[in-house]
Amino acid sequence: HDLAKLAKKSTFTRTLMKALQGEFFIQFLWSIPWCFFVNISPYCLNKILQYIECRDCGAPTAVNYMYVFGLLFASLGDSVCMQAALHKGRRIYIHCVSICNAEVFAKTLRRKDMVSHEDKTDEDGQTKKDDGSKKDGTLNIANLIAVDVRKMEQPFSYAFYMYGYPIQFLIAGYQLYQVLGYAALVGIAFLFGSYPLPAKLYSMIMDLFKDIMNTKDERMDALNEMLSAIRIVKFFGWESKFEEKITTARNKELARTRESYKQIIMADIVWVITPVLNIVVVLLSYTKLFGHTISASKIFTTLALFNIMRQALNNLPWTIKSTMQAVVSLNRINKFLQEEELVKDTVVTKIDGKASASHPIIGFHDATFVWPNKENDKIAAKPAEKKLSWFQKVKAKFVKAPPVVEEPVAEPEAVQERFKLQNINVDFPVGKLSVIVGATGSGKSALLLALLGELDRVEGNVYLPRLDSEKDAPKSRGSGIAYVAQTAWLQNTTIRNNILFGREFDQDRYDAVVEGCALATDFDILEAGDATEIGEQGITLSGGQKQRVSLARAIYSAADVLLLDDCLSAVDSHTGKQLFQTLTGPLLYGRTVLMATHQVQLTLNAASLVVVLERGEVLGSGTPEVVINNGWVDNVSYVQPSSGDDSEVSTLRDEERAQKSKKAPKKKVVSKLTEDEKKEEGAVAWSVYRTYLNASGGWPFWITIVILYLVREFVDISQNAWLAIWANKASSDVGSFAIKTFNAAMPEPVALSLYSVFGLEENGEYGTVAKSLFGKGTPDSVNVEYYLGVYILLSLLALVFAAATNLYTVLGGLAASRVLHERLLHKVTRAKVRFYDTTPIGRIVNRFSSDISTVDEEVSMGVNGLFSSFVTILGIIVIISANMTGFLIPAVFIMGVYAVIGSLYVPISRDLKRLNSNSRSPILNHFNEALNGLATIRAYGFERQFLSKNLTNLDDNNRTFFLLWSTNRWLHWRVDVAGASVSFITGILVLQNWGKIAPGWAALSLTYSLMFTNTIVWVIRMYATNEMNLNSVERIAEYMGLEEEPAAIIEGSRPPASWPHAGEITVDHLVMKYAADTPAVIKDVSFKIKAGEKVGIVGRTGSGKSTFAISLFRFMDPTSGSITIDGIDITKIGLQDLRTNLTIIPQDPILFKGTLRSNLDPFGEREDRDLWEALRR
Repeated sequence: HDLAKLAKKSTFTRTLMKALQGEFFIQFLWSIPWCFFVNISPYCLNKILQYIECRDCGAPTAVNYMYVFGLLFASLGDSVCMQAALHKGRRIYIHCVSICNAEVFAKTLRRKDMVSHEDKTDEDGQTKKDDGSKKDGTLNIANLIAVDVRKMEQPFSYAFYMYGYPIQFLIAGYQLYQVLGYAALVGIAFLFGSYPLPAKLYSMIMDLFKDIMNTKDERMDALNEMLSAIRIVKFFGWESKFEEKITTARNKELARTRESYKQIIMADIVWVITPVLNIVVVLLSYTKLFGHTISASKIFTTLALFNIMRQALNNLPWTIKSTMQAVVSLNRINKFLQEEELVKDTVVTKIDGKASASHPIIGFHDATFVWPNKENDKIAAKPAEKKLSWFQKVKAKFVKAPPVVEEPVAEPEAVQERFKLQNINVDFPVGKLSVIVGATGSGKSALLLALLGELDRVEGNVYLPRLDSEKDAPKSRGSGIAYVAQTAWLQNTTIRNNILFGREFDQDRYDAVVEGCALATDFDILEAGDATEIGEQGITLSGGQKQRVSLARAIYSAADVLLLDDCLSAVDSHTGKQLFQTLTGPLLYGRTVLMATHQVQLTLNAASLVVVLERGEVLGSGTPEVVINNGWVDNVSYVQPSSGDDSEVSTLRDEERAQKSKKAPKKKVVSKLTEDEKKEEGAVAWSVYRTYLNASGGWPFWITIVILYLVREFVDISQNAWLAIWANKASSDVGSFAIKTFNAAMPEPVALSLYSVFGLEENGEYGTVAKSLFGKGTPDSVNVEYYLGVYILLSLLALVFAAATNLYTVLGGLAASRVLHERLLHKVTRAKVRFYDTTPIGRIVNRFSSDISTVDEEVSMGVNGLFSSFVTILGIIVIISANMTGFLIPAVFIMGVYAVIGSLYVPISRDLKRLNSNSRSPILNHFNEALNGLATIRAYGFERQFLSKNLTNLDDNNRTFFLLWSTNRWLHWRVDVAGASVSFITGILVLQNWGKIAPGWAALSLTYSLMFTNTIVWVIRMYATNEMNLNSVERIAEYMGLEEEPAAIIEGSRPPASWPHAGEITVDHLVMKYAADTPAVIKDVSFKIKAGEKVGIVGRTGSGKSTFAISLFRFMDPTSGSITIDGIDITKIGLQDLRTNLTIIPQDPILFKGTLRSNLDPFGEREDRDLWEALRR
């Protein structure tokens, strides 16, 4: 699509910015007036304080009331503009996340399915990774969506902070110059001189973020590997091994996270201390260097302006930090989007055309292929694609002639050393059956994948008719090709939906396909028939059932060409014959079928063409007679179909049952295997708070936190109160104010006598005692160094307590994160297998990625913000009420308004957060599902449908996200209106109390009233944020309550070291159920297997063969009866002792990512000679 084409010419980041530039511009238009409104309040404050200091020196009283109205107007204008900019910011982020998610998903569908060679092997055979290399694992890609896209939330939502705060800083700096003159320039110069140090610190933090993301990838790769092979892990008793592996990666991640937080706190200290030092430098230079007298209006206007500067400086590093995280994530996404794509260089031919002398309709001409990997991208066949001339392009467009590569491609040396299909020349007959045979590893599957374009073409040409799913093909037809992979890929939906695969339902065709694929009897056995949900990767079906459903999907499709990769391997001989009759019957008349198979005897004679492969080359091809006469199939092993795993012996009783089911169809009970994700309702339960509280250190930790925050606030208030004391001392009106107060309190004769005692001369200066008592001060009598020294000391104390509080909170949060992850991991690894059958992997992964990230990064910060805001509110109320008791009456009313607003906002935001969290899981589930079936999806040409489903999931998630943050804007506007009322009321009270309140305390009250709005917003918002963040703790706690399997080791009941010594198995009246509410699968079965016997267990699909096998490993315990091995009841010993002493070859074999050696010995516990001995056997 257009964005993808543009991205090829520039970096993804630049393309993204270009796509969003209109939205950014609108946000810019709102943010500029916001910057000016913010700076109106200090100007009005300065004018009001000047009036308080000297009523007759400035504007009349009526004008000062206008300045009070100016405070109200500025607060409301600030709120309107900021909320509009923030609202636009959330829209920008939604567009960003949609683009990134869609591009990553689309790229995944186009990207080469790499065979990674980055895991090198050293001389000892141990696996090692190149420094900085990334695995191409499923979760590494899914992490781009689960984690990296979320890292862009802050910088894209708050993009205007990057330029808005610097503009506010400049305006505030200009106002400061107007108030203090050249002394302001000294402070600004000092500010810029201190900039390089924090910049260096944040550069170091950016490197740490890269390491954190790498370690997160390592942890999630290990987790996904375990979850994808959980049955293998449990069969072999490897839970503790994988738990240890994941925990090791987690500890590395937490160590780097802890280091990053320490550096962030250090950087924050530098950023916070800078404005404090600025105030000191400015006041010192103003009084000592320039010889001016300080006053309340100058101190607190300076303080208000520096608060704007401080907010800009405090938010700027946070904005820079989040921007750096986004840059790291954007670079990761950009790197992924730049990876090599699958080149569909298959020449498209018309199905009704005729083969020419130069090329076949379907087949290969002098073609050589290798498996795709990163080395191919660096050295391989890209030069093979010769650019077409202008004439060739026109001819290709209008004549539809297939372009032919004229020059062969030179084959790199590295490619020559690996397996490849080479010198392939095959012309498959159109509309007929072709069979591809050969020994294991000869290249049968590779040949089919090469036709589909999944392999790297080194030289030659490949031809296959393919409809353009974007233009020529109807939505349900796709590419005109159907593909059945060797390992069946199915979607987590019903059997019927898997067979239809997006096509319209045709009853007659559907019934014929179901009958032809031997599925009718299975539907009769299954409680919900074809409406049965099969779980993730078809977990509830046997291997044969999955393969037959996959084959039914291909036959039901409208594809003209069917590529079948060993589709008969998982079924017994009787079913295999029935399926092959279907493949040669009316359902496939006129359709081209290419089938790779081991079953030569069954398929050979019916084929129109037989292709025999040997070590990647065509040994010979021709009609069955030609192939047999030339002896080309003599060395091909005649593999008989399995009869034990999926036996489907047809009997008269089965036929009768099938006939009865047709005449009187059973009423199907539609039940969901995978339930919708649970969504809690109402407030977060106290048990969730207790879970986090205990995990972070218990009551001692939280009591310490409360004490630290209270002391921190007391020091902060003392710091500002000291400035008020200083201002009062230096004010020329303090003495007269004190005398007026004294006159009002004392009878006139007493006052006059005291004045005479204190040496007061009428209309003259006060005496020494009067100066001391009434605070009459002059520049000469006020010790500037003393007041500055105390202010610096209080500022340093505030800084120390702020750093200690932040560090203590973060360390407690990381401790909680470690404990919660350990408990979650233990519970998930020890959960019963039924949990994995009914829970999509994406939902589990969401707990370990999104929810754990929230606990790591947001919960402790939310707690920090809530405590800090709450104690600040208490301080503001105390300060204003202590100076103006009349404030208590409107304060009670306003707090009531805040309580109503909060009570409306919190439950709505909490539930929207839950809906948003739950709507993220389908995105990951669908993404992982598509990753597992890339070859099938591309073969059918259904990329567009999967992209559309991904966008639907995105819309569902974005809808709740946008509503969540829209309610946030609703909250802010109403709280801002109430907060503006606080400033307005305080201003009115200050004017009405002129002469009754000292200028310093009046200034402090007004300054704190301006802080009230933002602080109360943060109290409500932080409470709601903590509720939302604790939703992640709630979701983690839900899985911490999972029912565990029995104990791994029972110390008092361990088997002998030599157990099992003989292998005698006794089954006595065994009854097994998968769950308490499901019917019995094994019903009162008894038999005995003697030591050394080899026993085959046969039966139809659903008869209980696999159930008995997993019963030996105690995947579920007997409802009644028992299984004993060598005289020991397996339910009496621990699972670790049981499973490590048994072994199994599971129905669905799974290999782990890595080397052959690492798959033989995943945890490096064996010597090489042991592994070689096992391979020889």
